[in-house]
Amino acid sequence: MVSETEITVRGRLGNNPELQRTAGKKPWLRLRVATNRRVRSGEEWVDGPTSWYDVKMWGDFAENVAESVHKGDAVIVQGELLIDEYTNTSNVTLRTAVIHANALGPDLRAATARVTRVNRIDPGQAGGERPAEESGPVDATSATQRVEPPVDMSGFEEVFDGEVEPLPVE
Repeated sequence: MVSETEITVRGRLGNNPELQRTAGKKPWLRLRVATNRRVRSGEEWVDGPTSWYDVKMWGDFAENVAESVHKGDAVIVQGELLIDEYTNTSNVTLRTAVIHANALGPDLRAATARVTRVNRIDPGQAGGERPAEESGPVDATSATQRVEPPVDMSGFEEVFDGEVEPLPVE
């Protein structure tokens, strides 16, 4: 049996995304998300204590998030809660809970959004375009090309493309 701790957090970004790269040039991102409950105090609502969550993501996902959100934005994060272990400058091993994000997006209760699909292309390819038949992963160092989603034409029927006789006017 596999034990995983999935978590969903709704809050606000506490920092602007700063894309970083591993030694192997793979992009990654670490964010802080703040949450606080509204609690009733007598006749009024007040903010409760703030909880902070560390969030990590990698690859194209990290690049897309870095281009899409900013400090203070309301977001929803979904991912796996894991314990990251690291050694600090004093050579002490520390552990901290981190959400390894599978999804992150704007909280549309507090904002509006316009979605743009992203395709990754190889900047060294002739013409700078990725062939339509190519699929599968693309190197994380590739450039970004924004494209419109394809239009489904299956519900349309073909019509004669020659001269059309005008309808009689009554």
